[in-house]
Amino acid sequence: MHGVKRARVPPVPDSVEVARKKQEKEDKRIDEYKSLIDKLYLARSSEDYSTDALELSTQVLSLNPEFQTGWGIRRTILLHGILKDAERPARQQQLERDLHLTNQSLKQNPKNYSAWEHRKWVLVTMPDADWDMEMSMVDLYLKRDARNFHSWNYRRYLISIMRFLNTSSSSPDSAPKITKLPSTSSEIAFTRTKISESFSNFSAWHYRTKLLPTFWEEKGWDATNDERRAMVDEEFELVKQAMWSDPNDQSAWIYHRWLVGKGSVPLVKREIAGIEELLEEEPDSRWCLDSLVHYKRLLVSLLEPDPESLSEREKLNLECFEMLKKLQEVDPMRRMRYVDLGAQIVPYRR
Repeated sequence: MHGVKRARVPPVPDSVEVARKKQEKEDKRIDEYKSLIDKLYLARSSEDYSTDALELSTQVLSLNPEFQTGWGIRRTILLHGILKDAERPARQQQLERDLHLTNQSLKQNPKNYSAWEHRKWVLVTMPDADWDMEMSMVDLYLKRDARNFHSWNYRRYLISIMRFLNTSSSSPDSAPKITKLPSTSSEIAFTRTKISESFSNFSAWHYRTKLLPTFWEEKGWDATNDERRAMVDEEFELVKQAMWSDPNDQSAWIYHRWLVGKGSVPLVKREIAGIEELLEEEPDSRWCLDSLVHYKRLLVSLLEPDPESLSEREKLNLECFEMLKKLQEVDPMRRMRYVDLGAQIVPYRR
């Protein structure tokens, strides 16, 4: 993932007897699970919203936390059953149990889509959600796995809903439990910390593509603003460090393309020169070659289509064509992509 290789130790095979016993145990668990599923579907079809039906859903989801339909059935049971006429304290207590259930599910698999979505539903449904605790919880998950995009998505969700609640509360009594609302600048600093810990944190780089434009808009800085330009220069320096640290990791390269964007002739030429310098050190780097093709083609499109720039454009196209041939060798898995790109360049090599 993101150019980072994971070492895998092959498992030691079981003996025939051990394998047989494991299979018998697994078959029994599957039969029990199927029986619970049938009962849960029966409860849904008969509109059974009792505490027994709720407990049945707990058993099913404890066995299979990734059962999306099970989470949906549970929400239906809660809304039409125990939560329907519950007083505020009872409602809060039950939904706290559901938070605990999602926690148990996420401990098994922190990339469980269904558990994260159910947790969102619980928070907006419960009377007194503890948003500060949720931020602490997601911080903990990001410490365990700083590249888990589910945790990053959840963090962005929390901040967006916290900001909405903070501005929409009509009285102090109805104000949500938020002691410190993260700002755009504090989130920029947070992503910088995570990137400093690991340049391969694709989610942190991606988050910056959302944060920086928001920050500039909040400040009222257009593209000509000196302070914004200074920030952009700092971003180029940061991403350059990442590219030189590990030229084979895609995270920084993709962020670099976002930074360059549609570009300008001076900017694109400057970045091409920097990447060519890196290519001298890493002549077989797929991302160096691929990025040079991308930026040289971009430069061709930016140059004025007049006779004065003709020789420069032809030279750039020829260089792209040669690099695409090299890419077919160093990255054979994507060979046909490079063949196709080369075919697009051929008509312009005149």
